[in-house]
Amino acid sequence: MFLLQWMFRRKKGELERILLSIKEEAYSLNLNPLAVEHLKTGYPEIFNQLKGILEEIRTHDQDVLEYFLSLCNKVRDALNLPEPLYAERFVYYSRVIIFTSEKILTGYPEGEPIIEVSLSKPRRRELKWNGATLIRGDYEDCKRGLQVIMHIKMAEAGKIREFHKKAEELKSKIEKISEEIRLRLVDYIKAGGIIKGKCKVCGKDAN
Repeated sequence: MFLLQWMFRRKKGELERILLSIKEEAYSLNLNPLAVEHLKTGYPEIFNQLKGILEEIRTHDQDVLEYFLSLCNKVRDALNLPEPLYAERFVYYSRVIIFTSEKILTGYPEGEPIIEVSLSKPRRRELKWNGATLIRGDYEDCKRGLQVIMHIKMAEAGKIREFHKKAEELKSKIEKISEEIRLRLVDYIKAGGIIKGKCKVCGKDAN
């Protein structure tokens, strides 16, 4: 649900594709289609609650994608360095954003990012955080990287925490209604009980 770590393992172009496709993505609990029919016809209140929560999740995930894609673009504009392919100077943009966001939310990685001499290029500098390279370039590149990280921690912490809080609330909601569906429908079917509603197999209301 909260897509922070997952989404930034992908390149910018892929993020844009995901952002477009997620608007049409159908969320579900992977229920048996027949159970869904009975839920819809026999338990409309639960069914409508489920639909509402799934729509909240879809909207939340879309908002998260749009926000972090925008944040990624801001970091790119500030650092103006390529991704680490064959360039001498580069930035792991995903790490910059993920590490900074995780620091805000969990306190990890430990410590703060530091500028070190590159082991492979002694004339180069690397901005590292807990042993992981974020930026390789000259001193000014790394210094700008530190400034970007500080800016995110100061200016974006509230928004990142807000998304995380919302994700936890949605997780609690979906777990609660999933348990209700299991108790009212799935477990009852397994026990051989007669449930409300109808499906294409039973063909008529079981009320």
